[in-house]
This record gives sequence, structure tokens and C-alpha cells, in this order.
Amino acid sequence: MNTNNAIWLGAIFIIISIIYTGCSYFKKDNETDIKYKNYVEARAVIDEKMPVRITRYGAKQARYNITIIAANGEKISRFNCELGGEYNEKDTITVYYDPTNADSEVKTSRP
Repeated sequence: MNTNNAIWLGAIFIIISIIYTGCSYFKKDNETDIKYKNYVEARAVIDEKMPVRITRYGAKQARYNITIIAANGEKISRFNCELGGEYNEKDTITVYYDPTNADSEVKTSRP
């Protein structure tokens, strides 16, 4: 009888864990969609390549000062952006950003 109770208790614990994990996953997906819903595609020019920053884990991350050229021709400067690639000054790249939020993260791939 004691073994049977332990099996049932284990099964219930596993089922609750699976349900909790699934709910957490779908909630995270929804938060990401909300965060990036206003992002638009734009061209950007690399103005300056900043010195490489080495993280405490040893990864080397290049940072850039860029000028985003919006669809209406407006130029928006962003500083100290980590774009996740190797670019040179005056390179033109495609970026994604939130024009309604000046502090939004700049991405090089569609979020």
C-alpha cells in the first residue's frame, strides 16, 4: 500500500510540473510578442566601432554607435549597441527597432 501511494504522489508531482512548465513557456512567448510588437525594419549606418568589451565569461562583444534611417528619412542616433556581428564603420545594415521607445533594444534580426 505504501508503494502505491508513493507512485501516485510521484505521478501527481510530475503532472503538476509539466503543467507549470507549459504555462511558463507560453507566458514567456506572449511577453516576447508584446515587447517586440512595435518593432519596424530600417536601414542603419555604423558610425563608430567601440572598443571590444570582454565579459566575465571571456566572450568578446563588439559595440557600435549607429544612425538609424527611418522610413520617413528621419535620422536617429543610437549609442553603445550590441549588434551581434562584425561590422566596419560606414557599413549599411538592416536593423529592427521600436520607434515609439527611445530606449528600445536594436536588433539585427526580426524579433
